[in-house]
Amino acid sequence: ANHALMEMFGYQDKDEFLAKPLMEHVAPESRDLIKDQQEKRSRGEQVNQRYEYRILRKDGGRRDLEISSSSVNIKDATFTLSTFRDVTEQKQAEAALRESEERFRIILENANDAILIANSSEEIISANLRACQMLGYSLEEFRQLHIADLRASDLRPAGKVLPSLTFNHGHSAFETVDVHKTGRRIPVEVSVSRIEQSGGALFVSIIRDVTERKASEAALRLSEERYRTLAESSPDMIYVIDAEDRVLYLNNRAAEQLRCSPEEVTGRLHAE
Repeated sequence: ANHALMEMFGYQDKDEFLAKPLMEHVAPESRDLIKDQQEKRSRGEQVNQRYEYRILRKDGGRRDLEISSSSVNIKDATFTLSTFRDVTEQKQAEAALRESEERFRIILENANDAILIANSSEEIISANLRACQMLGYSLEEFRQLHIADLRASDLRPAGKVLPSLTFNHGHSAFETVDVHKTGRRIPVEVSVSRIEQSGGALFVSIIRDVTERKASEAALRLSEERYRTLAESSPDMIYVIDAEDRVLYLNNRAAEQLRCSPEEVTGRLHAE
């Protein structure tokens, strides 16, 4: 056992380390693995040359090691030469990454809005269930498309979509019209975030179907226009004031009676 191995196990005294049976240095959850390896080797069977197991340090702490073993012959005797590498931090990072990916997957699949992830070439690499429902494509079909393929042809830029966006601190928001697989136009509100990573930038688009909101806005505008037409045609004086008694609107008949223009009165107190 060299000095590096002693440090892995938390020992300063080599004799103290070697005095303990091997299994006392192995965490309980890894002892069956080590026993199996030993039994196979004693029977002359093929064993894994590289594997991972968990050790018990002198202070009771646990570390994950990767062991690489090979047989060497010295003076007609066969010995096992093993090298060890501490992979604790690597295992922790991998576990944290898996946990992060799982949390992201749960958020992705339970989001009420459509979510698309594209690479810097604007190729769609992932889409959540809501995106599939909203735009009519399966995940496999999405992965054959680019972002521009979803945009209404009359609103599609000549080149790529992303360069036409203005990013503020890696974020851009806008409204546009996407097209369902069947050709149906869908007004949408889009929020795009740019995520820099070692393999290149990723673009996460959160897409909200605003069809109902647009229909409500159009109905409100129509209603307001009808009201304005009726009010302007009325022979009676009509004016609207707010809670603070300020004039918000008066029709032509009211302006004639008051001998002023609507612009002169709008915003003034009713008492004036």
